[in-house]
Amino acid sequence: MEEKKILITDDDRQTRELVSNFLEYKGYRVFQACDAMEALEKIETEDIDLVVTDVMMPKINGLEFIKRVKALRPEIIAIVYSAFGNSVMTSNLLKAGAFFYLDKPFDLEELDSLIQRGFEHFNLQS
Repeated sequence: MEEKKILITDDDRQTRELVSNFLEYKGYRVFQACDAMEALEKIETEDIDLVVTDVMMPKINGLEFIKRVKALRPEIIAIVYSAFGNSVMTSNLLKAGAFFYLDKPFDLEELDSLIQRGFEHFNLQS
C-alpha cells in the first residue's frame, strides 16, 4: 500500500507541528502549510490525498479554502476543525465538501480514526 499524503493547514504553528508529528508517527507522509494560499500551492505541486485544516485563518478562511480545494481536486478528502464552530458553519463546510468537522481541541486518536474512515470512504467511491 502506498504512503498516503496528508496536508495540515493551520496558522497556529504549535497545532500544526503537533498534528503533523502525530500523523507522521502513524505512518503518513505529512506536509504543512501556514495558510490557505500556501496549502493551495502544495496541492498543485504534491499529490495530496487528504487535507486537515483549521477554519479560522488569515486571508482565506477554511470554508473558502475547502471550496477552492474541491474545485481544484474534488477527490481530496477534507477534515476541518475549529474552536469557534456552530451549526451553520458546520453545515456550510459539509455542503462545500468537507468530509468531517471536529471541534477544537480534539483528540488525536479521534482524528486518526476519521482519517482512516475518510480513506475507506474514498476507496469505496473509486
